Amino acid sequence: MAPVWLNEGLATALEPGGLDGASATVASASGRPSLRALHGSFTGLPGVGASIAYAHSALAVDRMIGLRGASAVVLLLKDLAQGAAFDSAFHQRIAVRYDEFDRMAKNLR
Repeated sequence: MAPVWLNEGLATALEPGGLDGASATVASASGRPSLRALHGSFTGLPGVGASIAYAHSALAVDRMIGLRGASAVVLLLKDLAQGAAFDSAFHQRIAVRYDEFDRMAKNLR
């Protein structure tokens, strides 16, 4: 199963103006949660927290695409649909350990 941040990040990154809006949102934010903290629903996050979660997720997806291409993200989703463990599938398809990517993603703008 794909984490919520990956699903929502794809949706936000692919909508018109989504990445521009995401960049503006994170630029004005004082901090961001780890991606691992965003594996579950965004429903319980406070208003500002939810907008930061969506923006952070979109920038992370954009970085994944920049690193390995959209086809790698599609293959990751297929692996997850077949029951693969997220961390190992992420490492195989994106060629970065998930924990390293999570740390790197905190600095995306």
